[in-house]
Amino acid sequence: MSGLEAAGKGEAVARAIRAEDELERFFELSIDMLCVASYDGYFTRVNPSFERILGHPTEELLREPFLQFVHPDDRAATLAELAALNEGARTVSFENRYRCADGGYRWLQWTSKSDLERRVVYAVARDVTELKRAEAELQTLLAGQAALRRVATLVAREGKHGAVFRLVPKEVARLLGARSASIVRYEAEGRGLVIGGWSAPGAARLPPGSLLELHGETAAGRVRQTGEAARVSTFEGAEGSLGRALRDMGFRSAIGAPIHVDGTLWGAIVTSSMSEEPWPEDAERRLTEFAELVSQALANADAREQLSASRARLVEASDAERRRLERNLHDGAQQRLVAVSLTIRLAEARLAVEPGEAQALLAGAREELAVALAELRELAQGIHPSVLVERGLAPALQTVASRAPIPVEVLSVPSGRLPPSVEIAAYYLVSEALANVAKHAQASRATVAVDRSGDRVTIEVSDDGVGGADANGGSGLRGLADRISTLAGSLDVVSPPGGGTTVRAAIPCS
Repeated sequence: MSGLEAAGKGEAVARAIRAEDELERFFELSIDMLCVASYDGYFTRVNPSFERILGHPTEELLREPFLQFVHPDDRAATLAELAALNEGARTVSFENRYRCADGGYRWLQWTSKSDLERRVVYAVARDVTELKRAEAELQTLLAGQAALRRVATLVAREGKHGAVFRLVPKEVARLLGARSASIVRYEAEGRGLVIGGWSAPGAARLPPGSLLELHGETAAGRVRQTGEAARVSTFEGAEGSLGRALRDMGFRSAIGAPIHVDGTLWGAIVTSSMSEEPWPEDAERRLTEFAELVSQALANADAREQLSASRARLVEASDAERRRLERNLHDGAQQRLVAVSLTIRLAEARLAVEPGEAQALLAGAREELAVALAELRELAQGIHPSVLVERGLAPALQTVASRAPIPVEVLSVPSGRLPPSVEIAAYYLVSEALANVAKHAQASRATVAVDRSGDRVTIEVSDDGVGGADANGGSGLRGLADRISTLAGSLDVVSPPGGGTTVRAAIPCS
């Protein structure tokens, strides 16, 4: 062999050594899990990433059949994938779970190729546990949002909350993987009434209508005590009747979230689990979102009931006013006008033979007609006071104040004219409020103030009387609230016992 040939051969050997060294370094330094496995089910070589990710020493990984590290639920799929590899197939993105040294499991995604001649498999695995967790969290989030949308749609559509009480427990239990869920309304003496619920097939639950003794060892009891979401990790050792009953029914833990209506703790939604697995960390937050929808459903139902009652009162008041006008017209002006008509006919008959008598009859008819016109004006003023229509709100309120049996000072009224509907509402509010002062307040004086700020008008009537007025207690104030609400306004009554009364309304004015 010539020197040149020997040199070339030596360089080739050096390149081969360098390539092998580079391959070795790549194998050792790769952040992915690289391995070689034999057809008999053992790893013959693994890189350091196996020990770093799974925690098992390399010696243990090579000593035990690799199927022993696979999650029991994934072994059948892994064997099927190995059978395909042994026939020359290639694995791409196959996923299974491998046991870690601490007893937990990591999700691995495999790409593999079999060498049929050497009867070995070359494989690369990537730890996708966090990706799988993120995907699961996303799916949970999407499922939660879908459930919330279904409940929110029902809340917006339904006029009654019975359907919401049936749907919410079902959605909550399914979303959180629970076996049972209930809605509990708080009652007096530390009790709670089950008004809706759901349970999985074969699971026990507290039937609607059950009256419960609530204790701090239950989720509903803790929510009642704190007004906040609560978790009960175990019913072991429970001494109260409800805690013992839940334990005997097979439940191990529960969480609850408060239901508030108009700022007051109304009840709770509670879901219970038979599993030993702990609840998700954000379970209370997710449950609270559903509780808020239940709160909205109750508020909506209450608002609808109030609106329906308000409309009924307005119709009733309108009918009563129409009957009053009909009665006053029939008993007053109508009767006088009929009498005037008869008198004129009689005068016509007597005009030719008894002119003097006819003239006297006509004079009497003229007087009756004047009285009838006066009665009609009085009725018309009861519908829309002429002073308000002709001269505006300030003179009209001064007239109302001057008729009051106690001194009334009109402090302020806007100088310009307001929309007719607003002026009429303000006039009747002041009139009714001052009438209530005269009847009930035992006051020595009262004040009236009407102010406009931007696109809102506020009307306020105050007195120094005994207080204690209830906006829901009398038809007068309730009727005023109905009238104000038709203008998209609001009415408040502040009346502490012994501290006088202030009736305040705010009405949009554009």
